[in-house]
This record gives sequence, structure tokens and C-alpha cells, in this order.
Amino acid sequence: MKKLGLISFAVSALLLTACGGGGSGSSSNKGQNSNTLASDPSKIYNVEYTLNGSNHPTCHNAAHITGLQSSSTDMTCQWICGSYEGASPIHVLLSFKKIGDAWEFDRDLVMTSPANYCHN
Repeated sequence: MKKLGLISFAVSALLLTACGGGGSGSSSNKGQNSNTLASDPSKIYNVEYTLNGSNHPTCHNAAHITGLQSSSTDMTCQWICGSYEGASPIHVLLSFKKIGDAWEFDRDLVMTSPANYCHN
């Protein structure tokens, strides 16, 4: 099952890079500046992020985060088992871009989670 999750992640990353999704996610402006990774990526977490102005967005309980380097202008957060826009469990990738001095939500990509992988 873990191999399926890794394959799904690799395909997801390629798809996110190659094509844009649509829609928007939940956002709040709590001013937090730290990202928290999920202790159990197969647990179903709410897909939540916080936009922090010129600081990197915060992704709460994401399974994987890329683009946290200080020079990065692109960032991606992934939930393998997420609850997002009323659907659960869903595999979700959110993309952010730094435009000027501020980070903005760019796009989402939503897919089916690996079969029998997610739990509450």
C-alpha cells in the first residue's frame, strides 16, 4: 500500500507541474509562519492553509510540502487523505506562487485517494 502511495505522489507531482486545476480552498489569515506535517499521512485531515503575506503559506497537517527554500517563488502542499470542499477522502495538491512581495493561492489538483489507504 505504501508503494501505491509513493507512486500516486509521483504522478500527482507531475500532474500538478504539467496542468492547472481550478477552484479554491479554505484560507485564513492567522499570521502563522510554520508548516505542520501530518504525523500519519493516511489519516484524513482537513485541507487547510494560511496565507502569510510575504512569508511562505502555512499548510496544516499536509503529508508533503515543497518549495520552502527562502529563494522559492513556488510552493506545493499535498494531502494524501484530505477532506476538501465537502469530499473525503481525497488526494489534494495545492499550489502557491509568490507574486511581487506576497504569496497567493495558485491552483488545486484533486484526485482519488489510494484505495483502502485512508482512515479516520
